[in-house]
Amino acid sequence: MKTTTSLMALLAGIGIMTPALAQNDAFEEILVTGAKRGAASIQDIPYNISAVSGLTLERARIDDLNDISRVVPGLSMVDGGPSNKQIVVRGLSATAGTEQVSVYYDEIPAAGIGGTNVNQTDLRLFDLERVEVLRGPQGTLYGAGSQAGTIRYIMNKPDASGFAAAVDGSLGFRSRDGGERLNLNAMVNAPVVNDILAIRAVGYYRNTDGFLDRPDLGIDGSDKEETYGGRVMAQLNIGENTTFLASAYYQDTTVDDNPRGLPDRDVKPGFVLEPFDDEVEMYNLTLEHDLGWGSVTAT
Repeated sequence: MKTTTSLMALLAGIGIMTPALAQNDAFEEILVTGAKRGAASIQDIPYNISAVSGLTLERARIDDLNDISRVVPGLSMVDGGPSNKQIVVRGLSATAGTEQVSVYYDEIPAAGIGGTNVNQTDLRLFDLERVEVLRGPQGTLYGAGSQAGTIRYIMNKPDASGFAAAVDGSLGFRSRDGGERLNLNAMVNAPVVNDILAIRAVGYYRNTDGFLDRPDLGIDGSDKEETYGGRVMAQLNIGENTTFLASAYYQDTTVDDNPRGLPDRDVKPGFVLEPFDDEVEMYNLTLEHDLGWGSVTAT
């Protein structure tokens, strides 16, 4: 059980809020691009695709791959801790040297590393347009590394028509053994040249107290996590049919100890800590031109 306090209420010290779960106020048509046929209604795609809209992501407080797996059928995780996941789609997953599920951030393929120690990097989710999950078997659209399926994160792009900003925060307390979880997010969208050039920046910070006790070492809450990062995008509209997008991503995750303990207690025996560090940098340039009957994308 968690109690979540809004950041503004925390600062003002005036109240407690619980975030509302995702709900369907009305039937919303979701356009997807995962079939590589341009934007099309998910109902018209002849593939098994699940799509989670940005509104649902926000309302359900979906923050990472574990949260995505709870709302998408057929998707699960072998959890090695923050930023160290093994993705399983329809019972197929990555084993040593063979990737079966691919992950894309817009047009960037973020391949996992097969093996027992390092798996799929898990960037924190904020300010997304939607998440698409294509369930396999299918190797024709996204290559041999996508036999089980593909996960695509579609980010909100810079908007040159007006300024926008958002700030989001939460503070959660674990009812068993205490501990706090702090989440902070921020977004700024700024036009540089109206209707032509805009920049969008996103930043986030996560700090989570550990819950595992290491009695052999005399340590309580050994698995503390700290994650920070963000992304910057600049989009140039070259005429009505051509756009140029430049993107940069960064995330740094530090976990003091592997969070896997005994199945019936928050206790982990042993005399050796298992820390984990993950640092990600990704850069991308994408040029897209609409031909009317189709589009050309160079990335």
